[in-house]
Amino acid sequence: MRVTGECACGGKCKKVFVFACSGGSDVGELADRAARRLDRDGVAQMYCLAGIGGDVSGIVKTTEAADAVLVIDGCSVNCGKKTSNGRASSD
Repeated sequence: MRVTGECACGGKCKKVFVFACSGGSDVGELADRAARRLDRDGVAQMYCLAGIGGDVSGIVKTTEAADAVLVIDGCSVNCGKKTSNGRASSD
């Protein structure tokens, strides 16, 4: 799935956001690197997790309009999931 352009099937591509809880630990850094790789490879667009937690209206509205959202947590504390408060989830 590509974020920009047309999909291989000729259809419109989905808007996919990825958020990473980068944390202060080594595993947080790995989560951040994974999200950046997805962005660089065109699989998803990395977006601002702090903006979701801070309830920044533009970021929240843009995220709610996404076709799919992925949150990558670096550890089992799940700060990214908790920060997203259910906003960064989709069916």
